[in-house]
Amino acid sequence: MIELRYPIASTQVEDWQDDLKRLALAHKLVQDEQLEKPLLLHSGTEYSGREAITSYIRKLDEESEQWWYCVCDRS
Repeated sequence: MIELRYPIASTQVEDWQDDLKRLALAHKLVQDEQLEKPLLLHSGTEYSGREAITSYIRKLDEESEQWWYCVCDRS
């Protein structure tokens, strides 16, 4: 499960949540005011900060598109 921790709610956090929902990935959002910047945890790896999180979600999206293309191409 993906855990997205963030210090304050923002439109960026909402966008990430929308992306994770669209990708149908299990996720949990946790507001943690002690954090200085957002943190995404997945499979034992940490992605810290906006750029790293956005990049990782983009990578998941690309992998999902590739997987979908491969599955649909076999029919």
